[in-house]
Formats: sequence, C-alpha cells, structure tokens
Amino acid sequence: MSGSQSQEVAGAQARKPKHIDVIVDILAFFAAQKRYSYVDMIGNALDKLLAIDALKDAVRDFKSSCIDQTIPDEEVVCPKIGPEEIDNATRWVTDKIRNAETHEFLLFTRELAVKALARAPRFKKENLEESPSSSSQESKSS
Repeated sequence: MSGSQSQEVAGAQARKPKHIDVIVDILAFFAAQKRYSYVDMIGNALDKLLAIDALKDAVRDFKSSCIDQTIPDEEVVCPKIGPEEIDNATRWVTDKIRNAETHEFLLFTRELAVKALARAPRFKKENLEESPSSSSQESKSS
C-alpha cells in the first residue's frame, strides 16, 4: 500500500465515528421526543433498502425540524449539526449499509439504534439545564 493510500484509509477511519455520531444524534433527537419510529425501523430492518429508506426519512424529518428553525417551547433541543455534515454522514452510512454483508448490516443498524436510545437523554432540556457543579454538590450532601 502506498503512502497516499494509507493516508486515505486513515482519513476514512478517522471520519467514520463522526459520521456515525451525526446519525446517532439525529436518531437520539427523535428518541428524546419519544418518537421511536425511526430508531425502531432502522434497528429492526431486515432489509437494507428498508433501513436506508428509514434513515433518509429520519434525516428529512430532522432537517425540517431543526435546520434554520428553532423550537423554543419543546422539551428537546436540536443537536447542532450543519446540513453539509448531515449529507456527508447520510451518504457514508447509506454506503456502509448498502455495501455490508447481511450480518454486518444487521449488527450495524442495531448498533445505531442502541446508541441512539442511550444518547437520547442528552437532548432533553432538563438535562442541559442541570449544571455539573449542582449535581456534584447534591451527591456530596447525600
């Protein structure tokens, strides 16, 4: 492998977690709203096309809810993700799903869903408003 090829591989591997995190944040945003349909469709998809369609639907819904719009009365805040970042992540994840072997695709989509469910509380306003110092003081007084 030449030097430039190894740099390309290293660059792709470095971008991988960021692309996954973008998609996980989008899915977590919906899970924080208790709108689990996208997470469920992706996590339970037995077919690559169903998973890709669910991903694209989630991204479209996210963009209409969060890009250039504010939702002041909501209990859930939008992750700060730019449109280009969303498009790149969607393309990367879609390609990964499309090119994966069946068992890899199933593991990957389930991993996205589980990570999204675990990350959902981060986007609730009540968790953002709690300062780290107040929670550490509460634990000291217990």
